[in-house]
Amino acid sequence: MPLQQGDQAFVERLLQCELVRRYLGGPLDSNELGPTFARYLDLAANHYVWAVRDVAAAGDPIGLVFLDRHKRLDAPELSFQFDAGSWGQGYAFEACSTAKHFARQNSGASRIVAETQSVNCRSVALLHRLGFKEMERLIRFGELQSVFVA
Repeated sequence: MPLQQGDQAFVERLLQCELVRRYLGGPLDSNELGPTFARYLDLAANHYVWAVRDVAAAGDPIGLVFLDRHKRLDAPELSFQFDAGSWGQGYAFEACSTAKHFARQNSGASRIVAETQSVNCRSVALLHRLGFKEMERLIRFGELQSVFVA
């Protein structure tokens, strides 16, 4: 489901969670929460940001999946953030698989990219499971990043 104004409290919890933000620059300060959520809503209006919901838990949001243009490559970029309580249950794989398929069907792109810190073993494993292959490594945000392509 597209990100909505009503998802703000959930998104703010994600943005302040140490585990979730470990490889994303760390938790955000409270004064950054509103502007970041506004950017996410703007991105949702012009590209794609989905709030992933747990249908078994009354449709409560458990994660975010983004499809945007990669910073440097001419391709859609898949990215994601999930509540730590949902890790290891297949939700991220299912949601990202759906987003990857959507990107292929709707963007006309021959490839989809994803980027994560190279030391983020969970995200690297998920990207491999989704069929992504590491294309290159580079330093961005002061950290070694792996760029994947599918």
